[in-house]
Amino acid sequence: LYPKAFFGRWPLVLDFQSGESSRALSGGGASLPLLLAICQQDPSPKVRAAGLASLVALLEAPSVKNWPVPLERGSSAAGAGRSGSGGNTSGPAFTSLADQVAMTLRQSHALVFELLQKPSDSQGALRACGDLLACTPYPKLKPGLISEAVIQVLPGIRPIARLDTLDGATQHLSASVVVLGAALKRDECCEELAHVFFSACGPASATHPPATGSPADELLNLGLHIASLAQAHGLRAPRFSTPVGSPVGRGRGKGTPVARGRGGSQAGSLE
Repeated sequence: LYPKAFFGRWPLVLDFQSGESSRALSGGGASLPLLLAICQQDPSPKVRAAGLASLVALLEAPSVKNWPVPLERGSSAAGAGRSGSGGNTSGPAFTSLADQVAMTLRQSHALVFELLQKPSDSQGALRACGDLLACTPYPKLKPGLISEAVIQVLPGIRPIARLDTLDGATQHLSASVVVLGAALKRDECCEELAHVFFSACGPASATHPPATGSPADELLNLGLHIASLAQAHGLRAPRFSTPVGSPVGRGRGKGTPVARGRGGSQAGSLE
């Protein structure tokens, strides 16, 4: 199912064998598949955003996350896939489908990380980054890719520390929080995520200085700041009443909210 489903569609726009169209667009620079070259170099922001959406759609249907076999083998050293790890630069005449998929995923991530730094493309790149985080089979790739994604996104949530009101969050800030949440949902990558979040210092960017502690400490401080803003504006945690017949209401002490049934009678208490 997977070789036929992927190979039948990807070579039309993600052909790593020739790359002639992308070479022409890039002015003789590094070769890129045609679709990635459009996302990077087309003069229209709308076309670049549409290209990113198309790229993610190819990765999601069928879902590359469910690829049945490892895409990369060997050591867990950081860097690109096997085809970009040095050695014979001329390369063999044949590249396996797994190599092409791994190369597509790595170049797609690198492209999105690049577009995150451009204000005109950052919003679409954030959406694409969240989708990549959800659909990429990170355990089947060499370690380091999801860590790099977290490092790229973390600076986008630091403006939380400068908020004076919860209504002041920008669209970019909200999207960055969503993308970071997509990374944290990847339970199968918990070991790598723990390493990046509890490293000695947080990542820096061109517009945001590095954090003084670990990213986990930084996230805790940002969460406390949000909680203080909520408290300052009179927002409280929701209080839930006890449903009829629920065992939660047993053993209640004084001052605990009591659910009321029809006619004002207490519900859920042991009479």
